[in-house]
Amino acid sequence: MMSHITLIYLLAIATGCEVISACQLDILSPAPLFAQNFGSKKIIFKAQASAIHLDIGESVTAYCSSGLVYKKRDERYSYNNKIDQVLSSNTAEFNCDENNQIGIKGILSAFSTQMTILCGSKTNYDLYESKTLLPNCENYMTYAVGAPIQTVASDIKAGICYDLDYLKLKFVSFVAQSNGEAIVLDEKNNLNELSIDLGQKVRSLQTYFPFMSQDTFNAARDKLRKSQTLFDAFEFDFTSLLQDEPLKSQLESHAYIFNTIWWRQLRQHNWRHFLDALKERTRSVKYLVHMGTYGNMTIPPARGNCEQEIVAVHTDSIAISAPAYIWAYLKSPFSADEEKNDDIVVIAHNSPYVTNPTHDEFCELDVCDEIEWLKNSTFGNLRRLPTLGYMFCCRPEDVALIIDYFPIQEDKSKITKSGEVEQTNANKTVELSSSQPN
Repeated sequence: MMSHITLIYLLAIATGCEVISACQLDILSPAPLFAQNFGSKKIIFKAQASAIHLDIGESVTAYCSSGLVYKKRDERYSYNNKIDQVLSSNTAEFNCDENNQIGIKGILSAFSTQMTILCGSKTNYDLYESKTLLPNCENYMTYAVGAPIQTVASDIKAGICYDLDYLKLKFVSFVAQSNGEAIVLDEKNNLNELSIDLGQKVRSLQTYFPFMSQDTFNAARDKLRKSQTLFDAFEFDFTSLLQDEPLKSQLESHAYIFNTIWWRQLRQHNWRHFLDALKERTRSVKYLVHMGTYGNMTIPPARGNCEQEIVAVHTDSIAISAPAYIWAYLKSPFSADEEKNDDIVVIAHNSPYVTNPTHDEFCELDVCDEIEWLKNSTFGNLRRLPTLGYMFCCRPEDVALIIDYFPIQEDKSKITKSGEVEQTNANKTVELSSSQPN
């Protein structure tokens, strides 16, 4: 059972309030991640105040991917004379002993009632190959982005289903919640909410393979503007699928995996309205989110030409095609059974060239208005305006019939409309001509 003292401490770090305690850890930027026992569970968090206070017998574990730095307070000198001490380990346990002094387990005996800690540099979340697979990712690689806090747990920010043969992201998975800076882990299940692991650390894929950079994209796009009107008529951006903070910032060093070509109107308007609605919703409900793209954006054929042109940006070594659709599968595995009908796939037309956008490619009915928190948002009011990026909603079982790598848990052979296994083509080019029917 969690002690009364521990409860007061955790409430204090959550609200930014300070409490009088026996030992004090002052925190400087860049700040470490912290982990602590939380009754029968463990909690990983970033301190909300400038110090963490420990009572006698309490301890807290700190983690920095770049290495921990601490400063001892020598009572003989002023604070200005404290000397940086760099630990060889990325993880260390700080404890408060019976003499009200702080020590570092296995490294430093108790020295004073106060100590300052920080990271050598900003904490990075590294890339790992996971031993457990994301749903429906058996034919691809499952990667995890996170931080291994030794002897405690792993802080996993995202899972990645990735086609290494074609250097193409199939989908990214993460947990959307308003208190994303604090993660509670259940030791009994010994699983994080993404159900993947930090199995084997791998180097950045950029070490071995070519990826389009933002500067390269801009240069190639500007060159295309001189030879065709494609990029003159509409604005496109090359940026991450992860558009919401703080996850976008936390995974910034891996943006090359998530980058795609966005139609700017969609990204800045209706997709942003969707993210705003989701953020408001996650004040009360957590969602497991799978996000990806589908199809290739095309432009109507020129006069006298029967073939549609795929929208793409080329360099000498790589070509990036723009997706026709961007989708987000919202699954609420942590809610009550009666809320399971809240599971939904939000899909956006990523093309300005579709004159009559509909939901027909994926489902018979657009069900956005069946979800109250979507219906009653700015997204719900504007989502059908093509100039802002037309968006609609389908049930997961319908989308799974179209996208063969869609991360649905159920066996897709059981959810075909005809009762037979329906074959889909992951490489299907979505035809977006100006004559597309309603």
